[in-house]
Amino acid sequence: MSDLKEQFDYDHWANRRLFTLTAGLPEPPEKARLLASHILNAQRIWISRIHEEESPLQVWEMLPLEKWTYWLDRNREDMRHILNQKQGNLVVQYRNSEGLTFRSSQTDILQHVLMHGAYHRGQIAQLIRPLTEVPYTDFIFYTREQME
Repeated sequence: MSDLKEQFDYDHWANRRLFTLTAGLPEPPEKARLLASHILNAQRIWISRIHEEESPLQVWEMLPLEKWTYWLDRNREDMRHILNQKQGNLVVQYRNSEGLTFRSSQTDILQHVLMHGAYHRGQIAQLIRPLTEVPYTDFIFYTREQME
């Protein structure tokens, strides 16, 4: 079984595959662009909450296509830093987008980020499937590629 570091490497791999394809379409569907932006925004928001900072991005902010790679790579780098600190039992207090205060373990937050991204990648794939062949982004394909 994989650990969180490997799961975030997979998440980055899957996002990069799908986002690159989506951004390269002549006219990417607006909803697909919004969902890709939302994945990146949500990652940044959770990273900011863990660091007890304000996020520079909003939950449903539409990011320009040319910023996707920047946020994809920056989020990955910052997630790696968080994971290297090995503070999974750390409890994070934060305010959600409605201003309500909650407390969650860092491990639960990180698991949420992974599942949230997978959910929305599926939606993006469904939106772009009529326009192009969608690459596999399942975890097993990632592990097979890593073995090559």
